Amino acid sequence: KNLNTSIPYTERRFYVYSSLDLEKLEQNLIRTLLQVSGDPIKIYFSTGYGERYTAIQKKPFNIDFFIDTLRIYNFEVHEWNESKGFPDKLPDDVEILVLAGSTYPLRKESQNAILDFIQKRNGKLCIMIDPDGNETFEWLFRNLDIPYRFKKSNLLQIEGKPNFIYTDQIGITDLTQNIRNFDKPRILFTGNGYFQKQENHDNSQQSNAIIKEFLFTPYTTWNDINYNLKKDNLPEEKNDRFVLGITYEMGQAKVVFYSGVEWITNKYLIQNIYNLNLQLATDTMFYLSGKMNVPGILEERRENQNILIEENTKTQIFIIGIIIIPLTMILIVGFFIYIYNKKHKLQAI
Repeated sequence: KNLNTSIPYTERRFYVYSSLDLEKLEQNLIRTLLQVSGDPIKIYFSTGYGERYTAIQKKPFNIDFFIDTLRIYNFEVHEWNESKGFPDKLPDDVEILVLAGSTYPLRKESQNAILDFIQKRNGKLCIMIDPDGNETFEWLFRNLDIPYRFKKSNLLQIEGKPNFIYTDQIGITDLTQNIRNFDKPRILFTGNGYFQKQENHDNSQQSNAIIKEFLFTPYTTWNDINYNLKKDNLPEEKNDRFVLGITYEMGQAKVVFYSGVEWITNKYLIQNIYNLNLQLATDTMFYLSGKMNVPGILEERRENQNILIEENTKTQIFIIGIIIIPLTMILIVGFFIYIYNKKHKLQAI
C-alpha cells in the first residue's frame, strides 16, 4: 500500500517464459520501483460540464483505459464534483486539473476558480476541447493573453475519410522530449478543430509567458470547408499544417491545450495499437507534474487488447450472422435444388 494515502496500488503480475520477456520485465520492475518510491500526484478530472470520464459515456467513448494507466504511474485520480467544491472552488490538494471535453459552457464561478488556480496557485491545467461542444475556452485564451483561438473545422488528410488525422508532426518541447525518441512516432487525432493564431493580437501587455506549438497535422492536410469529403480547387482548401496542441508556461504555472478529446478515448487508444496516443497522454500529465523522467521508460505495444465494439455494431453483426447469412445460404441452396429437380423432370418427360 501507499504509505502516504493507505490506498492499495494497482496490482500487476508479469510472467517470464523466455529471454524475449526479460526486457519487458525490466521495464515493469523500474516502473514499479518509481511508483512505490515517489509521492502520488493528485489529479482531478472535471465531470460537471459533460466531460469524458469513466462511467459517464458509453464504453468506447469514455477514458477509463487512460485513467487506469495514470493509476499505474502513481497518480491519484479524483473527480471535481459537488463534494469537492464544484463549481466555484477547487480542492486545496489539487495538483493537476483536467477538463477532457467540456460539452457545456463553464459558469463564471468555475472560470474564476480556474484562473485563480493558474495565476495565484501556479496550477497545472490540461484542456482537451470537444469540437462538438459549446465551450471553446476563448475566455481562458483571452485572460492568459494567449494569441490563439480554437476554430472548428473539417480537416481531411485523405479524401472520403473525415475525422481522421494520422500525424508524426511533433514539435520540440519539454512535453515531447520522450515521444520524439520513438522511431516514427505517430498520433491518431481528429480533424474537427485546430488552433488559429491571431495575427492582430495586441502585444501591449508584453507577457513573460512561454507559448509553444507542439502538435501539428501533416502538410498534406486541408480544411474541407464545403464538407464534400474531397479536395476542391479553392484557395480556402489549400494544403497546410494546422496546430493541434499548445503549451503555456508562466512561472511555475502550466497549461496544455488540445484541439480534440476523442484521441484519448478507449476507442482510439485500444483499437489502434500502433499509434502513441497513450504515450502522449501520459507524457502530458508528467510534463505538468514536472516528472518527465518517468515516461522515458518506453511503453510496450498493446498487441493483445480486445477490440471494443459499439452496441449498434454488435446488433448489425448479430443480424447479419444469425439471420441474413443463414437465410441467404438456405435460399441459394433451395434455388439450386429447385433448378436441379426441374431439369431432371424435363429430362424424364
